[in-house]
Amino acid sequence: MMFPESYLTLTVRLAAIAVVLLMQLAVFSGSTLAQAATAPFHGALLSASQVTAFRLSQLKSAGANAVVLPIASSAAADAARAFENSACEQIRDVGRALSFRVEIARCPELSDAKPDGMASLQRQTEWLRLFTRPPAAGNKEVVKTYSWVPILNEEPFAGQLARVKLLLWNRPATAGIFLNDIQGSPSACGCGRHLCHRASDYGKLRTTTS
Repeated sequence: MMFPESYLTLTVRLAAIAVVLLMQLAVFSGSTLAQAATAPFHGALLSASQVTAFRLSQLKSAGANAVVLPIASSAAADAARAFENSACEQIRDVGRALSFRVEIARCPELSDAKPDGMASLQRQTEWLRLFTRPPAAGNKEVVKTYSWVPILNEEPFAGQLARVKLLLWNRPATAGIFLNDIQGSPSACGCGRHLCHRASDYGKLRTTTS
């Protein structure tokens, strides 16, 4: 299958950005992400409330050697963080490798705090067909895609890095970190295709730096 050059360029850029983000997070957390276990990964994605002795026993019997735990927003209450950390200890106590899953682009907390960092709908107008009475952008206004804050531009990258550092602060050591949604938002170019994640903040009006 042949891909357009722009698609391949974006794929390489996303991979490079993900590596940079993980390297910076590794330096911050002191974790040995570069020395992750070489054994085949056979794990399960469990929320903190799903981490019970019975469930962990089931996974161990099924041959799972790892558990991936989604962790809440950096604004989570101390009680929620303590609950998640307790789940981490249970996972490690039964000898399963612990990893975290961190949601990146879909981020209401950054969208609310720094709306300029959100992906924008520009250039194409096909997305308008999905709405009966969409608001029209005024002079020097741009339509944004709530709540997507991709890491494709400088300011959103810096904001996400600071957010994830805070999210990982005072957490148990892990074997790895899974970053979810590092790409652009669905149909951010305005094409209307929800599976298109190529674009971010671009066009005549920009609110971030490339």
